[in-house]
Amino acid sequence: MTVFLTLGKDISWINMNRRPSKKSIRQSRASLIILITLAFLLMIAAVALAISLPDDEDRRAQTTTTTANTPALSGFACSATEASQMYPFETGVMKLTIGRVAMLDIRGAERFSVDLDYETPFCVQNDSFFLVAERDGYSFALFDQTGLLYEAVVEGRICGAAIRADGHVAVIQDKSGSTGLVSLYAPSIGEKIFDVLFAESGYVLSVSFPPDEESFDVALLNTDFSEARPVVKRYSLDGRQLGQRLPALGQIYPIMVYDDASDLVMCGATSLAAIRYSQDEVVWLRSLQRIVTAKQTSAGLAVLAADGQDDRIGLHLLDKAGGSIFEIPIGEGVVDFAVREKLAAIGCGTRVLLIDLAQGKTIQNYDAAVEIIRTGFSGDGALTLVTRAGVMRVVIPT
Repeated sequence: MTVFLTLGKDISWINMNRRPSKKSIRQSRASLIILITLAFLLMIAAVALAISLPDDEDRRAQTTTTTANTPALSGFACSATEASQMYPFETGVMKLTIGRVAMLDIRGAERFSVDLDYETPFCVQNDSFFLVAERDGYSFALFDQTGLLYEAVVEGRICGAAIRADGHVAVIQDKSGSTGLVSLYAPSIGEKIFDVLFAESGYVLSVSFPPDEESFDVALLNTDFSEARPVVKRYSLDGRQLGQRLPALGQIYPIMVYDDASDLVMCGATSLAAIRYSQDEVVWLRSLQRIVTAKQTSAGLAVLAADGQDDRIGLHLLDKAGGSIFEIPIGEGVVDFAVREKLAAIGCGTRVLLIDLAQGKTIQNYDAAVEIIRTGFSGDGALTLVTRAGVMRVVIPT
């Protein structure tokens, strides 16, 4: 029997009665062995791929991205409401909600939680400690990365606080019948050391700890004069008043930082004034168009401010005489500013700029593709970003 197969213009015939040759049988067996081997290898590869993939829960909880200017990015997703409750701290974030404070790691897993009866909590923090207080309430709690250290109740309504590097806490209170009250608490145990009351009419603006002194500074607004005037007072950690200055400055200076010479620098809306307790006159005065904030760094005084009519924000690094070391344009929409040693991280819209203050240049400009709410340096040397879509950990390039 003969069958004709037509393939295009080619015609072939096969004699179906002819026996297959031994050579054809050997070739068929070899092909079969090859096919079985390939199938076995494909099955092994599929199993290996399945093992390497995270489970569904991990894929939902963690995101990992690599870009040209970001060596590694990880974190977890959350809603915009949850993101507004989170603050970078150590290697994770602290989450403040009504009646509860929790610390989450960078994957979103809870490390510890504490129930606190605070309806409107706010926070103050440094690299090692995290203070949570009831706004206009009478209680505050101090945490470190291991959990709650203590909770304390004060006499007046809490309206501000500061934390020293060793854990001393100074709490500003609005007490009925007084012009303000500052209470100092000992590290770790929360024992009150002393209270400071002020004779001046007016109120307390802020409190701050000098980095290299066993003391703290209090900024007040004195309303005894025809116009309000700033007053600064320094106290030792055992309650002794060490100094007082009444600088001839005509505006409110609510922020206190320190420059390279360890002089107190008072920051107002449009000017900075350096104060030294050993002399009566202002050490130096610097005016800018609009000051957002200022932070002390090991490279100099870092100031976010507009310096022109276009009102665009720039990062100004000042020396110990108030002179400019450099200025880097930042732009508009600055939402947060963090520093550590000679690095500055600035959240601006969807971008975070990482600036080397020693070199005066931007070393990383990362676009998170979503609005940034807060930035912070983590305890393991990375950056933690809180965005409207979740928390990100960005590795700092070396």
